[in-house]
Amino acid sequence: MSNIIGTNANDTLNGSSDADTINGKAGNDVITGNDGNDTLTGEDGNDFISIFGDGSNFFSSGNNTFNGGAGDDTLEAISSTGDNILNGGDGNDSLTVTAYSDNYETSVFGNNTLNGGNGDDSFSIVLYPSPSSFITQTVDGGRGNDLLDLRFIEPAGAITTTFNTATNTGSIALDKNLINYNNIESLVITVLSGLTKYNDLIVGSNGNDTLSVGVIGNDTLDGGTGDDLLNVLGYDPNATSGITSTFNPSTKVGSISVDTNRINYKNIERLNIIDSQYNDYIVGTNGNDTINESSGGGNDTVDGGMGEDLLSFGNAAGKTTSTFNATTNTGVITAGTSQVSYKNIEKLTIIGSSFDDLIVGSNGNDTLYGGGIGNDTLKGGAGNDSLSGENSLGNSLLSGDDGNDSLSVSGDVFIYRGEAFVNFVSGNNTLNGGAGDDNLVTQFSDGNNLLVGGSGNDSLFAFDPSSLYVSYGVDGISGDNTLNGGTGNDYLNVSNSSGDNTLNGGDGNDILTASGATGKNTLKGGNGNDTLIGGKGNDSLIGKSGTDTFVFNSFNEGSDRIFDFHTANEVIQVSAFGFGGGLSAGILSASQLKIGTSANTSEERFIYNSATGGLFFDTDGSASGFAQVQFAQLSTGLSLSNSNFVVS
Repeated sequence: MSNIIGTNANDTLNGSSDADTINGKAGNDVITGNDGNDTLTGEDGNDFISIFGDGSNFFSSGNNTFNGGAGDDTLEAISSTGDNILNGGDGNDSLTVTAYSDNYETSVFGNNTLNGGNGDDSFSIVLYPSPSSFITQTVDGGRGNDLLDLRFIEPAGAITTTFNTATNTGSIALDKNLINYNNIESLVITVLSGLTKYNDLIVGSNGNDTLSVGVIGNDTLDGGTGDDLLNVLGYDPNATSGITSTFNPSTKVGSISVDTNRINYKNIERLNIIDSQYNDYIVGTNGNDTINESSGGGNDTVDGGMGEDLLSFGNAAGKTTSTFNATTNTGVITAGTSQVSYKNIEKLTIIGSSFDDLIVGSNGNDTLYGGGIGNDTLKGGAGNDSLSGENSLGNSLLSGDDGNDSLSVSGDVFIYRGEAFVNFVSGNNTLNGGAGDDNLVTQFSDGNNLLVGGSGNDSLFAFDPSSLYVSYGVDGISGDNTLNGGTGNDYLNVSNSSGDNTLNGGDGNDILTASGATGKNTLKGGNGNDTLIGGKGNDSLIGKSGTDTFVFNSFNEGSDRIFDFHTANEVIQVSAFGFGGGLSAGILSASQLKIGTSANTSEERFIYNSATGGLFFDTDGSASGFAQVQFAQLSTGLSLSNSNFVVS
């Protein structure tokens, strides 16, 4: 026997094979028992207390007592055959009783008692078949919003549950397992590793429950009060027909049938269901349902019903084509020989094929995927949509339409054993944001892309992120991209790209940047007060109307041409760090600007040749020292003054 007492620091305490008493005291302690009848106490702090076997050659057989104490504690009894008591104490605790492996014949549990105490506690119990003895688990959530998560592994009989709404007590019986619980606000019941073929009777609690079953056997489910979710996990593998479902929105009573198998349910607020390979008729509930069409077979009919419903479609074996009627809220998705007709669906997730797809969203917030080798067209429709042509090799057209949309046609990079591997997109893609505040992105692309923001305050990116992976030698090749901001205050970015890009800000106060870009870029601000940032190449900067700011990060990143600089109201912004020369933040000192051909004093840094329009920088003001470098070309004869320069 060991008597181990920790400190007020963060201790790691391990017991022996005898009956141990371990007290971690204050601090975030890790306490591990072994094979005796142990008493393990965490006291204050967020403690981790456990006993475990390997579920094969070793099982912890002692009758143990766990005391979490104050704090958010984790208590675990893994592959234990003893009768354990787990007391969470104050705090948001996690209490778990489970086996470790698939050795069902010997994974026999003891009669465990789990007490949550004060706080929002979670209980997890994983039960395997118990062929040798009848075992009982007792769970008391205590005060707080407590969750009981029960998972049954290949049950050998029907699940039968009871619940008393007045006393907040219930029971769950399966084969030789019995769980009695009280003060539980949310209940999760899931069947894993095989679907029960028995006739289950499952009743939820007063809270928000999740009930997960398969359509094998004839089951009866009652969610009870609260916001309850029914997960339909699968179907009889020997079924020869599709799904037929019903739902009465007034009584909240529904059914799901496949062949002779059936689920009758009531008081279910949300449904999560997958289709079969046959012709299905699926009806949602009054709540927010998720209907997954991924089997790739049959002609299905889907009615989402009331609520914010999601229809997910993927695994297409042929060209994907979809239509949507915004007035009637109805649509059709076709892929090869499969078809889904739907109505009352508020959100779509559609994954296209490797063919030339035409995918249209709904009135809601949709997620649409193209990609592959096809030339895809994706239209978001109304709502805040996400459109993606990741790793596309075709020429894609993405249109966000109304709403604040996110559009992306990009490659990716992954690091493996110190080496970077890049998947480029190679097509010439067009991204149209439409109305709303949109985000348009193309990266790791060597195509010639067109990005159009439309109305709203948009962000357009055709940049090369390879600088993030410079140590891996990633070469981010980029095509000649065109970015049109449209109306609104837009942000256009082609940083670190190597192509010759054109950026058009349009109306509004826009920011256009080619920072780090090596190509010959053209930046046009348009109407409004714009900020134009050139790159490392010889760029063309055109402010247009408004009060514009022309930004230079360094004097040795090429010579940019400013076509329409207005000395009355516009400024050239330079970086004190990038230029050096002792510049200080703020308006440039009058003594640091020279109108002429070269610096004559040690203070002069910027030289404007009014005859040629050249703008130079001299880091020391000495003709015999550092040679002046031209970093910009302006018009000739400008009345340039120090107030036209700002140091940042």
